[in-house]
Amino acid sequence: MKVSQEGGICGGLMLPNMVHTCAEPLECVFTKGPMIADAPGTCQRPCKNNELRDQYGNCIDNDCSVWFDGCN
Repeated sequence: MKVSQEGGICGGLMLPNMVHTCAEPLECVFTKGPMIADAPGTCQRPCKNNELRDQYGNCIDNDCSVWFDGCN
């Protein structure tokens, strides 16, 4: 398994010799939305203050439901 740095690819449906994981403390974030479930993600830093991510990988405030609802 290969290790990716920030901005590198991770996860997704890949051939065994192409599988990537994120270096610590990065996390694999799926940014293609819910309709493309097998696409690889991108290694990104975790959200601040235990914020959640929306379906496109954007960090959203704890009191918001989606990234673009005016809370960002």
